Amino acid sequence: MHTHSTVVDETMKEHEFWERYGPVETPGQEGQGSYLRDYNDVKDLDAHSVWTVVEGEDGIWVIAAGFHIVNKLGYLVTEKPWVSGGETGYYQDPDDYEDMLEEDANING
Repeated sequence: MHTHSTVVDETMKEHEFWERYGPVETPGQEGQGSYLRDYNDVKDLDAHSVWTVVEGEDGIWVIAAGFHIVNKLGYLVTEKPWVSGGETGYYQDPDDYEDMLEEDANING
C-alpha cells in the first residue's frame, strides 16, 4: 500500500498560535514574559517543538514551524508540537491587535 503525507499550510493569528501551541517561557526568566531563545538554547530539542520568529515583509514578525535562518530574530519552544511544518503565525502591530480581537469577536459572535 502506498501512502504519502500532505503538508498543511496553516496560517493563524498570534493569539491563535499562543492558544493552540502554548509557548514556553525562557528557563530562568519565568514570569518575565521572555520567550525568545537563541540557537544554542534550542539546537538539541525536538525540532517539532521549535519555531523560528523571522522578520517578514513590512517588518511583520512571522512565527514559522521549525528551524529557519533568513531574517531570524530568535526561536520559540512550545508545549504542543507542530505537525506538518506548514504552520505559521503572524505577530501583529500592537495598534492592530485590539482591532483584530474586536473583529474576531464580531465574526464569532
